[in-house]
Amino acid sequence: MIDNQRQVERLIAQLEASLPLYAAPTSDLAGYIKNQCPQFERSQRCRITEIHYAGDPGGIMCRFDLDSADFEHEFVVSITHLTFPRRHPLARAITAYQKHRLKRIRVADTLSGGSPRVVALTFS
Repeated sequence: MIDNQRQVERLIAQLEASLPLYAAPTSDLAGYIKNQCPQFERSQRCRITEIHYAGDPGGIMCRFDLDSADFEHEFVVSITHLTFPRRHPLARAITAYQKHRLKRIRVADTLSGGSPRVVALTFS
């Protein structure tokens, strides 16, 4: 089991109550977005419009757009591929979830011989 279910349920409820949220993509995710949308600037923020839970394999998933009329794509990624402003009221809870999840994934990957990857879904 990767996620702490009580922590996830509490965080999802808080995230949903705060929608829309704004975050920045990690560098790996920014590279993926740039491949899908060449006009994307790495400094651009993401507007999160939906939160879902994909169980242990995916964790907390965020559906977002690029907060601009110039982009028609929407993406769904794990919350671990996003960074949130430190002053956001949920920043500590999000960071705690991300650290816990990434640590557990690294342990699972080490045991299975795999390596973590960025997985994102694109909608147009």
